[in-house]
Amino acid sequence: MKKRVDDIGFGGLKLVQDEDAFCYGTDAVLLANMACTELQITEDMRICDLGTNTAVIPLIMSARCKAKEIVGVEVQEQAFELAKENLVLNSLTDRLKLVLANVKDIKGMDSGLLGAASFNAVTTNPPYMESGRGLVSGNTAKAIARHELLAGLEDFFEAAAFLLNEGGSLFMVHRPGRLIDICEESRRFALEPKAIQLVSGKPGGVPNILLMHFVKGGKRQLNWLENISVRNEDGSFTKEVLEAYEI
Repeated sequence: MKKRVDDIGFGGLKLVQDEDAFCYGTDAVLLANMACTELQITEDMRICDLGTNTAVIPLIMSARCKAKEIVGVEVQEQAFELAKENLVLNSLTDRLKLVLANVKDIKGMDSGLLGAASFNAVTTNPPYMESGRGLVSGNTAKAIARHELLAGLEDFFEAAAFLLNEGGSLFMVHRPGRLIDICEESRRFALEPKAIQLVSGKPGGVPNILLMHFVKGGKRQLNWLENISVRNEDGSFTKEVLEAYEI
């Protein structure tokens, strides 16, 4: 393991990561930003992050919203241990909690921190690649983070539907090419798509990030948010990305 400690902003947060494993990117920051801007998060709310890895999304959301408790669920033990280290490093063990589990098993657990209908919101940055498609990294940690090897899209939606209370919100970041699959699976579990935002690398570029907001039991009305890009033509970060990073 090649540990490194990054200053990620948001009031001085630090993140321990393994350079040989999966490290967080802009998509995680944009997901946390969508959740914090689309939803009025109050002090009595509970949020769950499925596939939390090193807990970067719970860390960011702890700085940006007032949720009473944020629970991260991670299946990889090494990432889980780094996540625990990050909670201690940032003195957030009171508000942030962690569970070592596969999202496929959450519904069967129904206890402790992961009770049925016990969360107001769920966030997730699931593996983007379907099992059996694309080149799979020889690095196990990266392969599990990028490919649906241990859990598929259906499993993430089923877990979110189980955890959310009626009217609760799911926020997901994925790839635009999976949009049809995402909408089909979400409606199977009564998670209605409410907002979509596409993100490209630069102005006029082909979108490569998809941000979505779903509501459990929501009515059928979809809001298409304005597309954004990560960088300007000169290579600098766009206003929207700087705002997401709180710069």
